[in-house]
Formats: sequence, structure tokens, C-alpha cells
Amino acid sequence: MNRTMPIITLLTGAAVGVAVLVASMLATAAPPARTAAAAPAVTVTRPSPLPAPASVPARAHYSGEVNRARVSVAIWVRGGHTSAYLCNGNVIETWFKGTAFAGRLSATGKHGARLEASYEAASAAGYVIADGIRYTFSAPRVLR
Repeated sequence: MNRTMPIITLLTGAAVGVAVLVASMLATAAPPARTAAAAPAVTVTRPSPLPAPASVPARAHYSGEVNRARVSVAIWVRGGHTSAYLCNGNVIETWFKGTAFAGRLSATGKHGARLEASYEAASAAGYVIADGIRYTFSAPRVLR
């Protein structure tokens, strides 16, 4: 085998690829021509997503205690993502990851844990389900 064989093989493969591409383009049927009797075109517009209210920050950190329990919650919002941490320093400890959009947070954690909340510039409020128990919270924004 001489040194030019790999180059010849490469060029042959490229030529076959080009031939298949050209054949594929020629085999594609052209769209049918419109006639005068054809129905008028219908323009479908999709509604754009609603912008977040002006009071909803793109980046924020909220921290507070869960109502009527010795459980703390910390929530981070960055762009369209959210992370949260719930713990009581003893038994309950859950991390959450999810989405933040138009003032709403939705996140999940292990073993069916879930966080749903609304947020604005000053605070976040909602509920967390962890270990089968539903906790409600209202957490003020923490300025770093």
C-alpha cells in the first residue's frame, strides 16, 4: 500500500457524498404552483409570551422561616431558573431546582418534594411539600 491510497479513498468518499447530496436535491419535489382559484393564505400568529411584571427581578435571593415550623427556606432566582434549599437543621433537608417566569417559581426536589411560589422585588411567598408535609412560607428578599 502506498501513501496516496488514503487520499484516494478520502476523495472517493467525498465524491460519493456529493453525488448523494445532488441526487437528493433533485429528487425533492418542487411545491405545487398556486392557482388563482386557490384559497387565500391564512397567517397564523402565535402570541408572544407575556413579559414579566416590572417588579419581578431577574436575579434575587430570598430567605426566611416557614410558617409555624422551625424550618428555613432559601430561594435563588437567576434568569429563568430557580434553586431553593429547605432545612430544619436536623431531619428535613431538600434541594430544589426549577423555573422562574413572570413572577412564578416552580421547582422539584428528590422524593416528590415540590416548591410553588410567586415572587416580586420585595419577597417570595408560596408553599413547599417535603417528606409529605406541606409548608407555607413568606420570605423577604435578601440584599447581598
